[in-house]
Amino acid sequence: MRRRQRVGLQEINLTSLLDVLFCILFIVMLAGNQNEQDIKSDAQQQLEALEAESQEQIGQLQSEVGKLTAQVTTYQNQMESYDIYHAEAVIITLSNVLEGRDHKLIVSRDLESEEKTSFLMGTNRIEYIKQVLRTSITEQIEAGANRPVYIVFICDREKIYTQEFSAITSTLSELQNEYKEVFYKTMEAER
Repeated sequence: MRRRQRVGLQEINLTSLLDVLFCILFIVMLAGNQNEQDIKSDAQQQLEALEAESQEQIGQLQSEVGKLTAQVTTYQNQMESYDIYHAEAVIITLSNVLEGRDHKLIVSRDLESEEKTSFLMGTNRIEYIKQVLRTSITEQIEAGANRPVYIVFICDREKIYTQEFSAITSTLSELQNEYKEVFYKTMEAER
């Protein structure tokens, strides 16, 4: 009996099993290697895409920086011009406001000046507006000692009657015609 058991054990051949296992292992290793190459390729493509996107964003930012630098230069030039005009000229600003039901004209000299004069307007006060405006600006002209006088009327069309607007602009036009050093401009108020 012992002999038969030995013979039975000798008949099992493991070579084909090992061949199959090695083939499976070889296929798994090849597949793993291919996956690794695919992952590296995908990572490289993503890196290139990110670099291209970054370069585009850098280009846009550089363009914006260029625009902002140009704006800063413009503002610096404007401030230098303002400083020159401020020292060499008289700047008068007129603006109309609506307080409750009252239409008012505010006259101020220079941008930094806290001194503002307010006049009550109305369609029944047209001649008064002309006279007060003329007197106020004439005083500034005479105090300016032949310096240029720049008058800016910042008009809010929704807060002024047509007759008031006409009275103010006609008075400013008359002053500009009378005095060679007077210049005026009407601008729309920003909302």
